[in-house]
Amino acid sequence: MTLELFRNHVRSAWQPFNRDNRGVSIAVDHALGLLILLALTGLFVGAVTDIHDDRESLIVEQELDRVGDEVAAGITTADTLGSQAEDRPAAGADASAESRITLPSSIGGESYSVTIDGADAGDEVVITARSQGEEVETTVAVDSEVEDGSAGSPGAVFGYETDGDGDSTITINERGGNDD
Repeated sequence: MTLELFRNHVRSAWQPFNRDNRGVSIAVDHALGLLILLALTGLFVGAVTDIHDDRESLIVEQELDRVGDEVAAGITTADTLGSQAEDRPAAGADASAESRITLPSSIGGESYSVTIDGADAGDEVVITARSQGEEVETTVAVDSEVEDGSAGSPGAVFGYETDGDGDSTITINERGGNDD
């Protein structure tokens, strides 16, 4: 009998702990709540960071596109001015013209580069602007031959010249810091 009494006594001693699990439940609820909050916060921060990076990349791409368009406009202007000068040459003089453009000092706070892949007369000139891993190409068709070149801040000078045989060439030179 003593063994039976002992067993009953042990069961009755442990019985309050078997029925009362409220303390564990509250602690587990708080821990799970904090884990869910941390997970959601991490997802939110990750999503916002991705959106910011995508937006910054889009802005850089748009600015590079604008720079490419500026360079294309400078080449086209030199070609047009030179063609008009060639139509009305002074006696014994070769036609020449010049077009200048001003470009931004940086794009997205970073430096950038513009390369011009020259082309023969009548072909398309490919202008490539690069910055921060982004690259934008712009093409422009001109009547003159265009030499290879580069452009950057503060701008570029596009020169149009003809020789005595009527062949015209557009040259590209980067402007210095104190060119007007």
